[in-house]
Amino acid sequence: SGMKPFIDYEYYTSVYKGTMPETSFNRFVMIATQKIKMHTFGRIKENAIPEEVKYCTCVLVDKISAFIKNENKASESVSSWSITFRDSHSNDEIISETIKEFLSECKDENGTPLLYRGC
Repeated sequence: SGMKPFIDYEYYTSVYKGTMPETSFNRFVMIATQKIKMHTFGRIKENAIPEEVKYCTCVLVDKISAFIKNENKASESVSSWSITFRDSHSNDEIISETIKEFLSECKDENGTPLLYRGC
């Protein structure tokens, strides 16, 4: 029911060789899928998910996990340095850059680039 993630834990561990525990993976894979969907305007069909999209989802799962670890660390250490460092490059920007990096050449079945903003 509801939204299905672009990858499952089996793909993450066997193809991408990810090492995150499954409980954490299940939390982050939905966020990663949602972020990619926002950037691709619903062009990705569930029955035909490009390999680039699957791989990008894995990369984002690991990045989101790292962000959350860093958030926790940064809130523990109140030194102003760690706070400015954390905010210097926002997580969303990093996520957007990652999606562009992996999906810039990717097209849907009509030949429309997945990241194309027009209609």
